[in-house]
Amino acid sequence: MISKIRYMEHEQTRSSAKNFMIWAMAAAFYLYEVALRVAPAGITDQLMQHFNITSTGLGLLVGAYYWSYVLMQLPCGLILDQFGPQKVISLSSLVCGIGTILFCQADTLLIAVIGRALVGVGSACAFIGALKVATDWFSPRRFALIAGLTNMMGTFGGNFAGSPLSYLSEHYGWVNVFTIMGLSGFFIALLAYIIIEDKPSKSFDNFDKFKTVLILLSKNKQIWLAGIVGGILYLPLTAFAELWGVPFLTRVFDGDNFIGSLTTNLVFIGMAIGGPIFAILSSKMKTYKRLLQITAVLAGGISLLIVFSPFFDRNSVLSLLFLLGFVIGGQVLVFSLAKVNVKNSAYGTAMGFTNAIISFVGLLSQVIMGIILDFVWDGSVSEVGTRIYTTNSYQHAIIFLPIVMLICMFILMFVHDKYEKTSP
Repeated sequence: MISKIRYMEHEQTRSSAKNFMIWAMAAAFYLYEVALRVAPAGITDQLMQHFNITSTGLGLLVGAYYWSYVLMQLPCGLILDQFGPQKVISLSSLVCGIGTILFCQADTLLIAVIGRALVGVGSACAFIGALKVATDWFSPRRFALIAGLTNMMGTFGGNFAGSPLSYLSEHYGWVNVFTIMGLSGFFIALLAYIIIEDKPSKSFDNFDKFKTVLILLSKNKQIWLAGIVGGILYLPLTAFAELWGVPFLTRVFDGDNFIGSLTTNLVFIGMAIGGPIFAILSSKMKTYKRLLQITAVLAGGISLLIVFSPFFDRNSVLSLLFLLGFVIGGQVLVFSLAKVNVKNSAYGTAMGFTNAIISFVGLLSQVIMGIILDFVWDGSVSEVGTRIYTTNSYQHAIIFLPIVMLICMFILMFVHDKYEKTSP
């Protein structure tokens, strides 16, 4: 009897280790995808000079990733539910690699846009693929924690795309660095195909059933609210740390690009710590909504302080960036909110639907902030003809963040907190 119990414990431990390995591989692809997504933030000046574009043009180039990413979210949800993460993640990594090589080898803006769009297509299934793995191989009560850990893995990719990538690009050339990143996608694809396993589960038998579920999701107000809230809470990352925050703080600190690139690192480091902590707090407090409200309030206040960075010393600003990343780590809870509103067979589609809304909010905000910058531009240009934006210009654009956080607080009033009713 004792030996049988020991055997069962051994098998359970072995099964847990296997589940963790499957998730870790899916999360590693998400890490890679985030690095590709954030990478242009560290080379904004080089890109604007190389392609001879303004801030609006840069926003559109970077936005090419998000347009394809958003459009692929719903198909990715369906594909994951139908074919499983193994094949989808492997193929996605290949597409990311091809798109990155095309982008960095481009001679024209059009080819670069196509390359970034391909990266967006390949990246679309990264996060929801990892969440699908979490749904398949872990108990429901662990979902928020696994989602937080997945988010943390993504922050490691974001950290690489900050000051380390900026340093490598300056010393070895951004084209060479991006070429290596593209080739890495092929290696990750091979590993994903070997390590990830699909768990048999119910899925849609045909496209008509998918359309039915999609219509139900589109009529679900709580899914829409979760996506909009998630998109707004993610803006300090997508619109600030991944794009306009780097040149802004570089300008604030007298052209110190290394300090500017730390923007990305510190926000991601904060998220790496904050995500799992917010997930643990949600299980202790039995709530998602209250924690998201706290996230919105704190993110709005910290964003407002960052607008006035020129009045603070360097260490204070760097501390604010870390705190901003920490508090927006709570954003990952919107996926738990979305999850409790759908049936198990539609998890992939629901995650894709939610992520599509989040991504669209980020895409739209990047473009809006770029337009604001061009609107307040004072006419200054560099020796090579690139537009120069003053600290004051960036402040006008970044004030957008605390404003939308106020809107987020209002929207959260209509969110239903279903934690106690649906969590085991």
